[in-house]
Amino acid sequence: MKQTKTHNFALIEQVGRMYYILRMNQQMIADKLGLSRTTVVRLLAEGRELGIIQISICGQDRSLRNIEMETELMNIYNLRDIVVVRDVELNAVYNVAAKYVQGIIPENGTIAISGGNTVYEMANYFYPVNKAKELRIVQLTGVFGEAIPSVAVVQRWSEKLNAQAVYLSAPGVVATVRQRELFMEEFNIKKAYEHMKQAEIAITSIGTTADVLQNVSDDYPKDLFRKLEEKSVGDIMFHFFDKDGRFNAPEVSEKVVGATIDDYMGIPNRIVVAFGDRKVKAIHAAMKGRLANIIITDQETAEQLLKINADAQKMK
Repeated sequence: MKQTKTHNFALIEQVGRMYYILRMNQQMIADKLGLSRTTVVRLLAEGRELGIIQISICGQDRSLRNIEMETELMNIYNLRDIVVVRDVELNAVYNVAAKYVQGIIPENGTIAISGGNTVYEMANYFYPVNKAKELRIVQLTGVFGEAIPSVAVVQRWSEKLNAQAVYLSAPGVVATVRQRELFMEEFNIKKAYEHMKQAEIAITSIGTTADVLQNVSDDYPKDLFRKLEEKSVGDIMFHFFDKDGRFNAPEVSEKVVGATIDDYMGIPNRIVVAFGDRKVKAIHAAMKGRLANIIITDQETAEQLLKINADAQKMK
């Protein structure tokens, strides 16, 4: 009797995403996952034969995704990948985002993440990892305000992924440029920063000026952030940007302890997970300016993004 061939669907999907979305070559994927290059070639071929790898990569979460809206948004924004999550279950965005991210994380290397509730909640949906990886999870910036601190997020991710946590134990934004310089010269922060600059993947969310003002503690100069409401629509790790996705608040950025704008934009794979009415303008601007090259959002937000672009076309 002919033996039925078994397939490692999760591994095929992971290899497919790394090759077609993260644009790693076959040898790099082999090194990252502890495989031979021949195995990577075979898995890519199996993925195409099984229909897992098509023009887009059909993951196990396909039923939770709105492929038609993803295609529309890809045609508009021309990013590397866009994921639109259907509103079919509670916290579906966190679930899909966790599976997506875990499907591209290598066995070794460095992943840089921001703080905040969105990135924290994703970790609750990671599947268990028993095997220890030669993987670092590092903070992109220090701690800011009274929301979930980035230290807690890094700790949560490292526990769930069985990876090494690298903390950047410092304030997120300081009062002067000189204070930032002093923090960045501290041994442990300097070491964490060096790890962060080696990151191949960044996972962040998007904030708004209103978010910052709501969460900022009394230790920070609130007048500095209030001035941003007139000229900025959102921020990524306290680096604020305008409606066209251009960073436009150097007076804040130069005081951020951690990743600079150049550091962040230099990370090859920048994944943003963001959704919600109050963030639509900021998400649109970030996509327009290609501040990220992979976006994960929900269907309601996607509908509003499509409306923004439809209205813009009518104005022409």
